[in-house]
Amino acid sequence: MPEAPPPPSDDDVKLASAFESNVERIAALLRTGIHDNQVVAVRKVSPHRASNLADLFAMMQKDLRRIEVALREAAIQADFLGI
Repeated sequence: MPEAPPPPSDDDVKLASAFESNVERIAALLRTGIHDNQVVAVRKVSPHRASNLADLFAMMQKDLRRIEVALREAAIQADFLGI
């Protein structure tokens, strides 16, 4: 049976807290671009920048997926270890 990881350092706790705050802030910001299931933010984007923004969202989606998988694995491990 694997051992429980050591407790996080103060710096680790600060980094995790800042990360969580940033994720919540970004999620709220993204929600402002959608209203009644319509992507209203697109109406305000310059057509000249639309392709670049779409590419950036594609990169973000890959990164978000990697983070999601890592977080789910951490949650499963914590459940398994009872921590």
